Amino acid sequence: MQKSLSEQISGLFLVEKTHKFYSDSELHPFFPSKNTIKLFFSNIGKMLLSFIPPSAVKGLKKLNLFDFVYYEEALAIAIIISAIIIAFYLGYTNSINKHIKLFKAIHKNSHHCRNSIVKIQNKSKSPPISELCSHICNDTLEAFEACKSKKTIGVAIRLSGFDNSHRGCYTTISKAGNLSESRQITHLNKKQGVAKILLDQHKNGCVIFPNTHKASPDEFIRTDNELQFKDEVKSMIAAPICIQEGNGGEMIGILHISSSGKKAFNQDDVALAKALADIAAATIASKKKEIENSDSEEQSQTQQQATFSIKIAQPRSTRKHSRANRRR
Repeated sequence: MQKSLSEQISGLFLVEKTHKFYSDSELHPFFPSKNTIKLFFSNIGKMLLSFIPPSAVKGLKKLNLFDFVYYEEALAIAIIISAIIIAFYLGYTNSINKHIKLFKAIHKNSHHCRNSIVKIQNKSKSPPISELCSHICNDTLEAFEACKSKKTIGVAIRLSGFDNSHRGCYTTISKAGNLSESRQITHLNKKQGVAKILLDQHKNGCVIFPNTHKASPDEFIRTDNELQFKDEVKSMIAAPICIQEGNGGEMIGILHISSSGKKAFNQDDVALAKALADIAAATIASKKKEIENSDSEEQSQTQQQATFSIKIAQPRSTRKHSRANRRR
């Protein structure tokens, strides 16, 4: 029985629905009186003045700079405003630093992509596909670590191919981050899990699992790795690695970004995941084209050698007979 659209969406995103009950008394807004505000700032000011020498306090009072405001309140307000400004400044600089790290990681990724394509065109220096994917994983890891500083991130790339039973699948090529080196190479069937979801959605968008432990087994395939290292991947975002061929596109791989924390990814991360997947697609597509051209050249050479061998193996009398027939 086919699932409804709402069931499919709830299966994809699996958002935990929780609620809180508030009584009527809690719904009324609370507005403190002027005396309450004055008492609050006065108490804070007195506490702060206790850290200042009495002679300094007397000197400030003699200046009579604020005849209309108590010194306790004035000092408290000044300290609180200063604290707010400092907190805002620290938060702003922290945000700027995160963006700078992110831009550096994206630039590094595109830089590696450009250099890899140049090396691929120069066949003598063309790196293996595993090395290319390793660079992509490390650069993707650096970009997401800049955004998710409190989360442990893992990155993996699966590329299109065939398993031992000659079924279409996506095979793990490279990984980075918190993913254990003891993880085995696994094959994800194109008709199951994340691969099926992305292909059904015409290779557009990303799939987000806020909690992989609660995800549907039909949508998040639990391999032996997931069972053995279940604490490494608790949430995940997956983006398609696509190339354009003719009128349609081909999904040549999947970029997996995972986290050891739950609900680490949201809609704001989709654009970044898609951008990094598209950069990866440029490199992988160039390598794929090189491999296909190399295979076709080898096949052509094999056919030429086979034809040449047939001509050499042809009896001499037969060749004379064929030339005589051509003269007639």
